[in-house]
Amino acid sequence: MEPAYATAVMLVAALADRQVPLAWRSHLLAVLNHLTGGEQEDIAARFKEAVRGCTEILFEEIATGRCAMAAAYAFEVSTEFADLRDRLRTHQVEARAYLPEDLRPGHLDLDALQGLTPRAAEATPARA
Repeated sequence: MEPAYATAVMLVAALADRQVPLAWRSHLLAVLNHLTGGEQEDIAARFKEAVRGCTEILFEEIATGRCAMAAAYAFEVSTEFADLRDRLRTHQVEARAYLPEDLRPGHLDLDALQGLTPRAAEATPARA
């Protein structure tokens, strides 16, 4: 997982570049989402630093609905930031049409995710 930080920085830069085709955004966000499952705490903290700089981009992806897969991955990456839960909850309600069923209100309880890694959260009944 050591390359995760450098990879995250490059992915964030690519997401910030409006020249990157829309078709690739969901792929970039998918990789970013997979990197959130790291188990090494020091690398996970650095990874979150890199991603912290693009939270506005993540919320934009959720809110615009340009690509449902991109919105879903952006939503899942955003769940890593406990301090953004209230804002994410608002987006969960307002952009529910752009999110897969399992991420919509009534299916995913954001409060149940606190303190869980994305992998552990997938195993909770709230994700079912």
